[in-house]
Amino acid sequence: MWQSALQLAKDASDVEKDETSADAANTVPSEIDTLFLNPTPAPSQSEFISAALPPPPKFIVGREAIIRAIVHDITSSSVSRIAILGEDGFGKSTIAATVLHDPQVSIAFPTRYFVTCEIAPTTELLEDRIADALSILRPVRRFNGTTLASQIVNSIRHNPDPVLLCIDDLEKLWEYDTENQKLVHFLEHLSELGPKVAIVVTMRGTKEPKTSFPWNCAIISGLSTNHSISMYETLSGTTADATTRELLSKLSGCPLAIKLLAFMVKEGNAPSQLPSSWAKDNSKTLEINLKHDLPSLEQILHLSVFNARISDSARLILGLIALMPHGFSTSQPWLKSFESTVSAGTDLRLEIRALERAALLKKGDMSRVQMVPPIRQFCLRFVVPGPLFISALIQWYIHQVLEHWDIGESISQSVIPPEMPNIRSLLLYGSNLQPLPQGIGRAGADYINWACWQHTDESAFLCSFLDLPTPIMNKAEMHYSLGKVHKRFNRLEAALVSFSRSVELFTEAEDQERVAKVHRYIAEVHLLQSHLDNAEASFNLALKVYAKLRDRIGEAGVHVSLGNLDQRRNRLDAAEVSFTRALKLYGQARDSSREAKTYYALGELHDCQGRLDEAEISFTQALKRYSECQDFYGKAHSHRSIGHIYVRQGQLNAAETSYICALEFYIKAQDRWDEAATRLSIGDLQIRRKQPNEAESSFSCALKIYGEVQDQLGEANAHWSIGDLHKDRYRYDAAKASFTSALDLYSKDSSGVGEAKTHKSIGGLQMWQYQLDAAEQSFARALKLYREIPSQMGEAHTVICIGDLHLQRDRLHSAEASFTHALALYRQLSYSLGEASSCHSQGCLYLRRDQLVEAETSLTRALEIYLKSNERGHEANIELTIGELHLRRNDVDAAEVSFTRSLTYYADHEDRWMIADCTLGLGLVCFRKQDIDGAGAAFSRALVIWEGIDDQWGIARAHQALGDFHLRKMHLDDAEMCLNRALDLYATKVEARRFEALTNCTLGELRVQRGQFDDGERAFRRALDLYITSGSRLGQAESHRGLGRLFMSKEDLSSAESSYADALRLFFEINDYRTTSCLEELGKVWMKQGRMEENESSDVEALRACWDAKERAELSKDNLLIDS
Repeated sequence: MWQSALQLAKDASDVEKDETSADAANTVPSEIDTLFLNPTPAPSQSEFISAALPPPPKFIVGREAIIRAIVHDITSSSVSRIAILGEDGFGKSTIAATVLHDPQVSIAFPTRYFVTCEIAPTTELLEDRIADALSILRPVRRFNGTTLASQIVNSIRHNPDPVLLCIDDLEKLWEYDTENQKLVHFLEHLSELGPKVAIVVTMRGTKEPKTSFPWNCAIISGLSTNHSISMYETLSGTTADATTRELLSKLSGCPLAIKLLAFMVKEGNAPSQLPSSWAKDNSKTLEINLKHDLPSLEQILHLSVFNARISDSARLILGLIALMPHGFSTSQPWLKSFESTVSAGTDLRLEIRALERAALLKKGDMSRVQMVPPIRQFCLRFVVPGPLFISALIQWYIHQVLEHWDIGESISQSVIPPEMPNIRSLLLYGSNLQPLPQGIGRAGADYINWACWQHTDESAFLCSFLDLPTPIMNKAEMHYSLGKVHKRFNRLEAALVSFSRSVELFTEAEDQERVAKVHRYIAEVHLLQSHLDNAEASFNLALKVYAKLRDRIGEAGVHVSLGNLDQRRNRLDAAEVSFTRALKLYGQARDSSREAKTYYALGELHDCQGRLDEAEISFTQALKRYSECQDFYGKAHSHRSIGHIYVRQGQLNAAETSYICALEFYIKAQDRWDEAATRLSIGDLQIRRKQPNEAESSFSCALKIYGEVQDQLGEANAHWSIGDLHKDRYRYDAAKASFTSALDLYSKDSSGVGEAKTHKSIGGLQMWQYQLDAAEQSFARALKLYREIPSQMGEAHTVICIGDLHLQRDRLHSAEASFTHALALYRQLSYSLGEASSCHSQGCLYLRRDQLVEAETSLTRALEIYLKSNERGHEANIELTIGELHLRRNDVDAAEVSFTRSLTYYADHEDRWMIADCTLGLGLVCFRKQDIDGAGAAFSRALVIWEGIDDQWGIARAHQALGDFHLRKMHLDDAEMCLNRALDLYATKVEARRFEALTNCTLGELRVQRGQFDDGERAFRRALDLYITSGSRLGQAESHRGLGRLFMSKEDLSSAESSYADALRLFFEINDYRTTSCLEELGKVWMKQGRMEENESSDVEALRACWDAKERAELSKDNLLIDS
């Protein structure tokens, strides 16, 4: 039994079960980034924009035919791309809403979305609105190397049902030349989904969007006279008289105009009075001839808005609301604040109800009132409030932004996010006023911070503010905020430029606290660029300023950042010093929250160093302080990390308790990401507890959650864990499918670490299946990716796997180079478990080279590390290899102890592959103890296990061992059958040279027993050739010894002496215990040649003296030849 390199591959894979999280430690965001990453649980998507469909229209007339045509196109066409075209007020949105609620459409497209461009003036904002509707969570947008458009396409592609997407008021973007190409690219990207998505757009005019794919256009015209009358009579509740019919005929069948007319009549305006009122208001307000110069819709809009029943204060409110693209909130606090500041003396609720009765406002989502686009556009042209009112409105919004600047406050989160479209619009409006509204620059910077928190890139918006004549502090804040946006969206050089400019301005304004904070951001950018020296210099500049200001909190924060930097540079002792200094400062400042985070970071450092007891203490201290400051998320994270430590320590019950504490909170807080991550950890725990079915259930649950929250990286991690579980359960096809799914998702998510980890796992799976060429290619891909990232840890893990592969293929020099490289990398990283894994692999290499002393040194070092780290699984694997070492030294009792220890662990953990390997080892121990029947029973048990998991390599090894057993029992037919079966299996694998050679040696002995000397010699010569190729001196010695026995049986004493002499030289070189028995056999040859007495042939010392004399004679002869 020789330990296979496959065991080492398993050993290495256990060292880094979750490489993604290990490498993520190098990119942990600093404390100053925390605000933008997750200051508090993010608001639900409904607080930003509703994904619900608009309600079905209560009444529609004259559009039945066109609705039927659109429904037919959507439900029967393989690819449906529909553009609903028409003038303002002609009911395009109403038709779209009716189609979305049609029963046939609902069946064909269970998933339907409606998004309006009214509050999305750019393509980027439109994409954000669609992403909101699709529930693509903001934290995962635009931060994984893919565009948001690609994420939208992927979301639709992975939706189980086909999707119907309706984009309303598309002309809002199409009218801007700068947006055309972006919009076309986005629409064409969507259209690539084919029948998976149906696209419906509504657009003013009669021309569809110019895209590479065709549109089926539905052009909406005015209602017929009869339909116009029917609509009017239904809405007004009156019969249309002659005057009304004449008036209706002038409205060109415009449904919105008819609706407004009907509501005016319903409010008490007599139809006979409307024409005169129309003319009167016309001359009074517009000073143009409405009847000739304005289209019919605008005529009726004017009549509705300037109706005598609409008060001046109501019109003022209408004009102000028109400036708000997202409408106006009617919540009590908002109304009260607005009344006291902007519209003093006005009863807002009363005026809004009057405007709703006149159909000029409609109720929207989240207690808001809004205008339909034609009414809003009319009001923006003709119902403009006075400059004082506009200024007051803008100033009021600026006040709201400045007052609620703190993203971490829950009240701010309830106020600002729903108003973001209004804030944007009004700030842009205000930037064009003279004089500028007070505080507009600072408000613009705060708006950008909120947009950044929502993961929306508004850098172009803020750039338009930079040239405004604002105070120096406001300008500095704008550059500072712009730098943060550039950093967030990975425009690192632009971020450095903005931050550097803000440092200059803050310095000029003598705001040293801001200067220090910006230096920290500059350092963070340098870290992202891997410019570690520059990062350290910037952190030290910040530290110097904070020390001068005696700002303990600032100093401590920089020490934490320096600790993270030292950890990244593998200066772990320096990192510990930095974290300790930070803890001292936070303690002096009595800042429990930051103290908790620093203890947590220190715990992660100790975990990385393998100092598990200290890590447990640090995480427990973090838990205590999180509890003091009632940071429930921090408590949950600490419980989970303590659970990880308990797993490493083998305290599985305690680990389960910690994981459950964390999981209960995440479920209660509806934190789906951390819930899924914790379920993955619980799955790993269940694997350790021999609960594979429960583990698979946990992993599947995590996979489902990640799918629901559209987290591709999480899905990939779950697929990887499921694949690893399948591999351990010998479900190779299922494992391959899971790893392939993970690789596809990692690739789409541009996760280099995930791709590399999965390529390495696939390589390990291929090694287990003995597909070594494919495995070598997979490992090469993984190594390339890790070096591109770069990730020393990942590189080391992969290099050691490549070394194991070389060992499997008998490339001993290449294997040694790989193990040495991996060991150097692990020592640079101060990663003790990696060092142990490398030492283990080196020990196996030395065994193959018959360097038993070196093997013992390496294996002992590995065992010491595993014992110190309480890694029982790795201990068991080392014991298995040490058992082989004891066998090589013929220390049978010690070998039995090692194999039994290993078997006990693997039996407890139901690892059938390793159980079979240990059982085979114990069978060899029985052979050495002359317990032949015990050996046969052990070999048979190993065969049954390997056949149960369909391990062809193991089956071949068991047959080879059984062949040796039957040969010892003189069951020659059974022996030949077993040996030929083993040879047949080995012949299919070039990498099985050593095992094929061993089987040929045994087969040679069988041929000698049967007197088939020619066949026997061929078998021994074949074994010798294979051992020479694989570099095994022990195998070569055994082959020569077998040939010596064969020649003795043939009475060919000269050939026998030569063969024994070759064997003896090799046994001497490797200091093998077989030297003595080989000398004795050579003595028997000399005795038959008459060169020794029989009593001398049993005297080992006499034999050794004869051999030494012969060797000296040979050496003298060689020297004479050289001299001549």
